[in-house]
Amino acid sequence: MPNQTLAISINDLRRTGAKDDKGHAFPQDIWSGQVGWSVPWKDAGRGRLLQSNPEAVMARNFSCGEVMELCGADIAYLYNYILDGQTVDYGTIEIQTCLNICNGTPGGSGGFGYSYQWTSENSGIASISGDNSNQSANVFGASPGGTDIEANVWDSWCQIGIYPSPPATVQIPTALRIASGGSGSANGSCPAGQAGWSRVVQRAVVDQEVPPKDIQIANQTIGETVTVNPGGNGLNLASIATHPGITDATGQYPDSFFDCSPLCPGSSTTTATQTNTDTLPTNGNTYNLANSTIVYECTSLTINGK
Repeated sequence: MPNQTLAISINDLRRTGAKDDKGHAFPQDIWSGQVGWSVPWKDAGRGRLLQSNPEAVMARNFSCGEVMELCGADIAYLYNYILDGQTVDYGTIEIQTCLNICNGTPGGSGGFGYSYQWTSENSGIASISGDNSNQSANVFGASPGGTDIEANVWDSWCQIGIYPSPPATVQIPTALRIASGGSGSANGSCPAGQAGWSRVVQRAVVDQEVPPKDIQIANQTIGETVTVNPGGNGLNLASIATHPGITDATGQYPDSFFDCSPLCPGSSTTTATQTNTDTLPTNGNTYNLANSTIVYECTSLTINGK
């Protein structure tokens, strides 16, 4: 605080077992060492070290303190992938200080303390949400694509620009992939006189990137319709069940497929088109996903050839 005077006794720190900023207690067996002091920026304060020995009626004054200045910065907890309509805690600027060394642009104008500024190269894709002058920034995903999010920090001595890579990418649901699941097994639930195949797989929602990246967020609502392709119902399937789902925190959900036909066992096949949609919890929008081709057989069942 302005005009405040603070006196610190090394003996008191040792006697009380005071802890440093990393939680380490002052050692009780220390009787000698070195002591230094500094201020975090120019003209932030004045001070001195006073070594006092009342028994010897002696006091020595040391007042040549060092100035710690901004010399570097980085962004921690970088959140590069943002879902369409989602606001994320993008990152926090971490400060590095040195003794009178500037690794950026000398001659900052921040005055006492540090000043911050966040900017988006394309706010139509990803924009800074709320105050852009805080140490941390929230970023809103406005539309699919990628754009650079930049940060600047400065004090009275130095200015540092931070240009994270890769750029912030706003994702939209685009397709489904098979995350896990075997080839299936004979369907034991078929009625008498029929046979078929059954398969359960984990599907994952992926975005528009190349290669695609999973959209790892819970409560995406996956809608589904399955239509037999014209002329492709070789197994004479009467109907095909659908299995809409809700994703878990990894962006996955179980998808079930099965068939039963009086033509099984046999070599006939039925080919169908699976149409899916994904409704996001972030903005309530529904996105059409790429269609999947399902091939039903008596001893196998494939999704997009897999």
